[in-house]
Amino acid sequence: MAGVLRVVFGCINYGSKKTTQKSHASNTSSKTTSPSHRTLKQKPIGELLSLHIGSNNQNNVYPLDLLLALAQSTRRSLKQSYLLLSDTELQRGYSELLSKITDSLGKVSLDELMKSLLAIAQICQRQDVFLDLNETRISLHPQESKELTTCATYLTKQAVVLFKKAEGILLDNRFGGIPNSWLTTVLWAYTVTGQGSDELLHVIKSEVLNRELKTFHESELVQVLDSFCMAPAFNSEDVFGYIHQEVMRRGLIGFKTCELPVLMYSFVSQDSTVFSPEFYQRIKIDLLGRDVRVITPVELSKLFWSFARVKSNVDSIDVIKYLQKELLRRGLSKFDDRGVAVLMWSLIELNFFSKELFNLLKREICRRNQRTFSSHDISIIFWCFAKIKNRFDSRVIFAMFDKELHHRGFAAFSHSELAMTLWSFAELDQGTRATLTKLTTEIQNRDIKELKPVLISQLIWGFAKVRNRVDVIDALRFLSSKLSKEVAIQKFTMRQLALMLWSLAVSDHMSPLLWFPIRCQRGHPITLSDP
Repeated sequence: MAGVLRVVFGCINYGSKKTTQKSHASNTSSKTTSPSHRTLKQKPIGELLSLHIGSNNQNNVYPLDLLLALAQSTRRSLKQSYLLLSDTELQRGYSELLSKITDSLGKVSLDELMKSLLAIAQICQRQDVFLDLNETRISLHPQESKELTTCATYLTKQAVVLFKKAEGILLDNRFGGIPNSWLTTVLWAYTVTGQGSDELLHVIKSEVLNRELKTFHESELVQVLDSFCMAPAFNSEDVFGYIHQEVMRRGLIGFKTCELPVLMYSFVSQDSTVFSPEFYQRIKIDLLGRDVRVITPVELSKLFWSFARVKSNVDSIDVIKYLQKELLRRGLSKFDDRGVAVLMWSLIELNFFSKELFNLLKREICRRNQRTFSSHDISIIFWCFAKIKNRFDSRVIFAMFDKELHHRGFAAFSHSELAMTLWSFAELDQGTRATLTKLTTEIQNRDIKELKPVLISQLIWGFAKVRNRVDVIDALRFLSSKLSKEVAIQKFTMRQLALMLWSLAVSDHMSPLLWFPIRCQRGHPITLSDP
């Protein structure tokens, strides 16, 4: 399974949603460490929670020690993480433990409070592997948002209560005198669990802006960037600008290799036009001198995506060739499905074609279970192979997914995904009659007013191309009717209008109303009698 973690203390893997936080034990008092703490770390979660369930603390196990041991147990073993997620009795014990810790929050030190937040966030993040196997959270449809960074981490009801109560305590203290390491840890814990309110994030942001960034370690700067990336709805542009200046001042030599992908991804995902091309050029040059074997698959996917996004500002052909060697060396078995789609999309956007690399991608996709691919991933994979139709034979991929889509249907597909799937089928002359019929029916059930002009033109062109293999008359009648009555057709470009007119003409389904925008742009008067 993609995403099995290595337990590495003192190293933060920010590029995936599998961050292993630094231990802060050396920076805090030993008050929270009981004599049995070393023994607790070695126990499975069943034995750990048996010390607490119904015991009324008869075993003299400090609740925070127990929580920290649970966090380490789930980090060490996916099986332990799954048990805590699925076993009813263990869930009850975990909730009781969190309830006890919640009741004591007002009496413990801030260090203990932050350790509690960190441990719960680590447990939840680890369990998220089972709830969303795709940890590469990037949306690739050019017509839609480029990012899917909002966290969907599983959090128990009692954990939500604990986070809310802890937030009140933290807001009362306003983070005055809290070390940078704990400030960034709190930010990460609240953003990775999706529990950070705007008020809390604003206070943390203000605190970061009020501190001198030269006092922050490189790993802490990356953690701030990564955390705010997981809260895309919150305006953190000023923080990114502040950190950008500091990174340009100090250079990249102090950053670990595994931190460079997250550094670049964080800035690119905000707005690739805000920050200077020199910044991305520096990262590119620095990467060429690094050992990229330490970069995780998720981080590699994000690196490719980042360079694709800034392709107009940075000539990245040399670093892409360098990263390609690493991909060919390690293979793609550790990449999740979204990571494979991200990699393919990036290569197409960069106009980088390597038959050896695309053969590797093809073999890896064929090796996997088609049912695990999301509609997003399938539509992107189709689109990528359709873009290189004259250079690569991908018929086996389409045949494989055709069977899956006939069984699955298209209800889960977004408007962009439907348009790109139909376009790809049409471009490569793929798709069985049964699958195309299902696709056509699904498109007719959608509200065309929600479609963007480029998607409408793609759909109409796609139907025109597959008209000899499936009955598309009803679909074209539906689209052209909606187009003339409900869509602001003036928003279409001349190319999109010409594409639609050609498609409707060859399909023998021309509507006179579609001539109006073209005649307006050419200076002709609008008359209903015009052919």
